[in-house]
Order: sequence, then C-alpha cells, then structure tokens
Amino acid sequence: MQLCALGPHDVLIQTLYSGVSTGTDRWTIHGTMPSSPRPFQPLVPGYQRSGVVLAVGEAVSDFRLGDHVAATFSTGLGSRRSGSHLALAASPSDAVFPAQGVDPRAAALVVVAQVGYNAARRLTVPRGSRVAVIGDGVVGACCALAASALGYDVLLVGRHDQKLRAVRGIAAVQTANSAGATSSLGRWAPVAIIDTVQSANAFALYADLVPPAEGEIVFSGWIPAGSQWGVDWTHVQSRELRCQFVSGLTRERILTTLELMRSGQLPIEKLISVRASDQFELTMREVASAQLSAVAVVLDWRSFASASD
Repeated sequence: MQLCALGPHDVLIQTLYSGVSTGTDRWTIHGTMPSSPRPFQPLVPGYQRSGVVLAVGEAVSDFRLGDHVAATFSTGLGSRRSGSHLALAASPSDAVFPAQGVDPRAAALVVVAQVGYNAARRLTVPRGSRVAVIGDGVVGACCALAASALGYDVLLVGRHDQKLRAVRGIAAVQTANSAGATSSLGRWAPVAIIDTVQSANAFALYADLVPPAEGEIVFSGWIPAGSQWGVDWTHVQSRELRCQFVSGLTRERILTTLELMRSGQLPIEKLISVRASDQFELTMREVASAQLSAVAVVLDWRSFASASD
C-alpha cells in the first residue's frame, strides 16, 4: 500500500494494538452509526489504537519519534470516526494523545474507557453512594471501573457470567446476573443508575428501585439509528428522577482517562483479550453478529512492526 504524503499537522503511527468497540464497530458494519450512517465499504473501521510515532509533520511540535501514543482516527480512511484497525497510518495531531507509562493494550481502548469516565463523572450523588451499572460489555465495564475510581460503591449487572466473572473483584466492583437482578438490585438499593443498554428490559430492572426525587439515571453511549427507546418517560417524570445523556469524546476527557490508566485507577488491561491481527475478519464477524464473548478485545499489530524493522 502506498502511503499518502505526510501532512504538516499529521503524525505517522506504527500501530501496536487497536481496540474493538462492540457497539460502534457493529453499527459501522451495518451502516447504522447514528451520527454518520454509511455503508461499511470501503471504510476502514475502528476509532482507537495505540502505537509508536514514526514521523511527524513539519508543524507538529508536541510529539517526537519513538513516543508512545494513543490515537482516535486516521487521515484519508473514511471519516473522523474511522481508520484504527490497521498496522500503519497517519493521524492528525489533534487526534493523538501522549500515552507514555500506559499499558498499550489499555491505551488502545481509550475511547470506550473515556465513555465510561464521562458517564461516571456526571453522577451528582455523593461519593460513596451505591451505583448500579447496567450492561456487562466493554462500555459497561469501563463505566463500573471509572465509577469505582471516583469513589462510588458499584454493582455491575449483566447477562453473561463469563464477562461478570472477569470484572468481579477488580477495583472493588461487585456483579450480578440480570436473570435475578431485580432482587439483587433491590438488596443493593442503588441511588443512581448508569444504563449502557437503554432497552425496555434494562429499564424494567431498575425503574422502581431508584429513590424518587433523589435518584438519577445516566444514559451512556449511542444507540443505533432507528432504535426505539425502552424508557417509560411518564414513570421517570412521576418519580422526579434526574436524567443525563452522555456520549462522544473530548481531548480533556481522553487525557484524564489516560492518567487514570497510568496511575492504576482504571485497570482495564485486566479485562482485555488480545487477538492476532490476522483474526481481524473473524473478530469483525463476531462483532457484527453480537457474538464476541470477551469483555474487551484488542487486535495485536506488532508483527507488522517487527517486519518493518
């Protein structure tokens, strides 16, 4: 493949790992990403990776050769939400973040980790309050770990025993299977909910448990274009629950998330399953059919780095 000439504000990055997003990658494949729906082809999917700087454009002063970095999107590969699942590509410098001292596997999932931090930091209940996170996917796990890092008492509720076992005990997060979650949540008595599923079944789990006039719900992440909300807004209004809707990313939140990783307060590397980059097609097929069994997955591109040395 012939690389385009490096632009003055670009950073050329040799990818070490790219992070799989079970939501956004699936919606991209199916053309239902709500902010920019488009067919999968010829878009290179992925919006988060870690790597090493190989070259910088003439106007770049923040990064040097050899720096370990995280990056969101790559130039010339579809859109500002794409281009991370590949071995070598340039990213504009405003989409590149210093990641020295961060486990490169964790740094490759910095966007979904930032989504978790963004949800947790929106909670207004006092630190130490009991919070339940609904959904045991990578976003739910990141929400749970971030809420724990911010000082909340956290219960993660999900449908998959394998994923719950992986999260259980990390950063003092407790877990419950949603098959019996109503009683588990009732005993937990959460003051706040972070809902990463946003379905009718998910809402039914906690709708009557959050205390009226005191409780709050943070709805975290996107839902696919054309989806129907499962929330009974009359019920929410009658109980006077505070609600927030969070998604997207900012540079400040990405940098804070990387610092939480660096300090060990957001140990998502303990949840990661690493796959060789030649399993990309298989991994995307599992993502497209919602069959990915691990909590968090990164693709390993280091063999390409070795071959180019």
